[in-house]
Amino acid sequence: MILQPSRFFFSQDDPALRPRILLAAAAAGTSSSSSLARKPGHHHRKPGGGGAARAACRHLAGLPLASVVRYARADGAGPSFSAPSLSHGSFSCYSAGTYLSGALHRATMGPLDPGVPYSYSVGDPERGWSTAFNFTAPLAPGTGASAAPYTLAVVGDLGQTADSADTLAAIVSRGLGGPAPGAVQSVLNVGDLSYADGFQDRWDTFGRLVEPLASRVFHAVIEGNHEEELAGGRAGFLAYEARYATPSNASGSGTPLYYSYDLPSAHVAMLGTYADWGPGSPQRAWLAADLAAVDRARTPWLVVGMHAPWYSSNTAHLDEVDGMRASLEPLLLEHGADLVFCGHVHAYERTHRVARRRRHACGPAHVVIGDGGNREGLALHYISPQPKWSVYREASFGHGALTFANATHARWEWVRNQDGPGAVPGDAAWFVRGGGGGACSVADRAGLVAAAQADFVASLAGAGLSGSARTAGVGYATETAAAVAVA
Repeated sequence: MILQPSRFFFSQDDPALRPRILLAAAAAGTSSSSSLARKPGHHHRKPGGGGAARAACRHLAGLPLASVVRYARADGAGPSFSAPSLSHGSFSCYSAGTYLSGALHRATMGPLDPGVPYSYSVGDPERGWSTAFNFTAPLAPGTGASAAPYTLAVVGDLGQTADSADTLAAIVSRGLGGPAPGAVQSVLNVGDLSYADGFQDRWDTFGRLVEPLASRVFHAVIEGNHEEELAGGRAGFLAYEARYATPSNASGSGTPLYYSYDLPSAHVAMLGTYADWGPGSPQRAWLAADLAAVDRARTPWLVVGMHAPWYSSNTAHLDEVDGMRASLEPLLLEHGADLVFCGHVHAYERTHRVARRRRHACGPAHVVIGDGGNREGLALHYISPQPKWSVYREASFGHGALTFANATHARWEWVRNQDGPGAVPGDAAWFVRGGGGGACSVADRAGLVAAAQADFVASLAGAGLSGSARTAGVGYATETAAAVAVA
């Protein structure tokens, strides 16, 4: 069960546009073999061809399936499960090799009353219901400082190991939803989700692993390299696209590989490392339009999530997507992005405000949070000396939490799994919008943007930019032999 916002752009003042929540539920699939089509190592194909088409669900034909969610307020002030609201949705499915997915149900709850606790279950009025789950409806996006404090948990490269379970338990231990200080209101996952790598039943086990968290707070995800798999002999993001709903249409991107959404006090742009980000690309054009439309009075914070980092001093994947940085960084600088969260490198690192590969008060701070617990282990080695733009770096499993205190200040904490619940954070900082104390003037920003754009033009004339991390000749580490099985 995964809660995912289905509508992000609405007004608190219009009752017809109260929050709506997309619920995704999956029945386990079947396979005649655990050795399924998988991508070879971390190789990335060139754009074109896409993923295999979703199946026509012939193996589910004739079954009495219904996609229904029933829900009711859980605060005693409205209808209970004795007279619940019902939402009817639909289901889809897909196949890959010998794997046939179960029914992938989607239904939308709402409109909901912001800040109110709800109970819900899924199933069929004629055949029975699941156990009940609980969540608190979010405050309306764009309510700004009036919604503070608001805590966003951040995780990357999660996988499904004992360390993954520790990470999830640590997030849940903060409290989920509700009014308690520090309780997690939503989750931002920067990619490399299940580490299924073509073994499609691992998507089923991953869903069960994250359900205690994902069924109770909103879960925003973006693709990582491990989401690209072979299906029907073609590489693509079939399982990711089939199993996760994104507000791609609402945000104008038209693709789940990059999109944006609003939190009560922040606009979040999720960028696609493995979609075309080069000059003239749809992603670059979309990002320029998306950022230009942000109302900073409504959502004062501008947060970016993506998989591969632009700023990391770890030797793993060092400068791997610098072309993406050269292409898109000018847009983030022009519109005053505050924070950028990335994964891919299996370690933690936080930077100062940075731009053009050096410290700058007008740039965003970058956080590498690819330490969720993946089966490949930690990236232990960093370059020396530590760059001046790097504040803190450590190879330990954990998660982060960003609490928007108000329109100008946000508290960041990184918590190691090994320290246990309630421990002092391994790293913590206050982020201040605008560089802090007026450190970033209008003239400073204009000069920085001009320089970054000049860098971009120079890069076009030099090595050239095209495509995505899938076309840049990126070489990834090969999976361990124990994990490799090719159908």
